[in-house]
Amino acid sequence: SAAIEYAIKELKVTHLIILGHKDCGGIKYAHKMHSDSPNTNYEFINKWLSILLPAYNKVQKNVSEQEQKNQLEKESIKVSINNLLSFPFVKKAIDQNKLSIHGLIHNIGSGNLQFLNPVTDNFENF
Repeated sequence: SAAIEYAIKELKVTHLIILGHKDCGGIKYAHKMHSDSPNTNYEFINKWLSILLPAYNKVQKNVSEQEQKNQLEKESIKVSINNLLSFPFVKKAIDQNKLSIHGLIHNIGSGNLQFLNPVTDNFENF
């Protein structure tokens, strides 16, 4: 939060990128944590990944586990963007057209990069 505030207020950053990636270990564990039960050995990891519960709740449950994880990768980026919008200084910068937030997801294996289209709220290929 402090780094984001400094970047926007002091460095006058005009573009923030929320970048996720395919086959993310954190997303895999978040899926397991929210669908089964968390590993009680992970106090800090569980707390950190609990922020993804709203994303998990949007994932379709009548699809394969892999498809659920794919959806969670994308929904987690949307949740991160919404969390940023809750910061008053972020919202103000956006309202004043001084800041844009971009959601991206990278497939490391194929090199494919998708962006979150703010109009359709879907991820699309560049």
